[in-house]
Amino acid sequence: MTTKKTTRITVSFSENEYSALEAIARQQDASMSWVVRRAVSEYFEHHTEPKQEEMLLKSDKLKKAQ
Repeated sequence: MTTKKTTRITVSFSENEYSALEAIARQQDASMSWVVRRAVSEYFEHHTEPKQEEMLLKSDKLKKAQ
């Protein structure tokens, strides 16, 4: 099994956003972290130019090789 190296960040949400994330996590039977990671992944899928996406993939491959 391969594991991806991750980097931790801190993010602040309004009370309404936090409550919405909690509700989604409960509905999905998932952690709030999973919901946020999924949202970021979906954002990248819909809002990155093909060149940016290619750069992200290359960066990920370089990190794996190290």
